[in-house]
Amino acid sequence: MDLGGGFGIYGHMAIDNNFNFRFIGKYDTRKIAETVSALPSSSWNEFTYRQDNIIGHRHTMTIPIMFNELPEAKKKAPKFYEMFSTHLTNLESYLGSVTEHSNIRRANLVLLRANCSIGRHKDATELLNVTRRFHLPITTNPACLFEVDGEIMHIPIGEIWEINNTGKLHSVNNGWMFDRIHLVVDVC
Repeated sequence: MDLGGGFGIYGHMAIDNNFNFRFIGKYDTRKIAETVSALPSSSWNEFTYRQDNIIGHRHTMTIPIMFNELPEAKKKAPKFYEMFSTHLTNLESYLGSVTEHSNIRRANLVLLRANCSIGRHKDATELLNVTRRFHLPITTNPACLFEVDGEIMHIPIGEIWEINNTGKLHSVNNGWMFDRIHLVVDVC
């Protein structure tokens, strides 16, 4: 069933995938970081699907904020949505001013533990084939490196980068003594 004008049920088809990293813009994440800091540390232990089921992610912890994977679906509000809804609205507004991709379909906080890594793997879900994945570092350090298809880079706080890792081998190494946290949003 095609509900998206020829682009599948998600209403968008990811195109121009001939890159690994693409700079989207500068963005002040201090208010998001304050909200993350206010979370009880136990919040990181409530959702274990990623580390329990996705190969290579055993050293990660995830806080799901929003899922809105079908155009006809209302935003499903996991437990933490209300805490971050204003941040996501502001982020969508900003993204709309710098790119044509600003409708957030999924938002997760992803923590990679200190001195740990996510081994090389490929992501393969339908949603990732039809959305763009943007990373916003909340806590990081130059020793935190993202690798996609052999290209390596550090993503600094205050920048948004699109990461095109769908169907490509990629990995992350946190060579830092503290946990690394990114807000990861999938947009169309």
